[in-house]
Amino acid sequence: MIIFLIINDFNKKMEKKDFLNYLVFMIFFKKTLTKGKA
Repeated sequence: MIIFLIINDFNKKMEKKDFLNYLVFMIFFKKTLTKGKA
């Protein structure tokens, strides 16, 4: 829920392209954390 609010806030402040890039980065970062290796 908190994460959704943060993403929603970014969506309001950032342009669509920048928001998509941020979303892709977060997905990649999450996968990296799941692997447990940087």
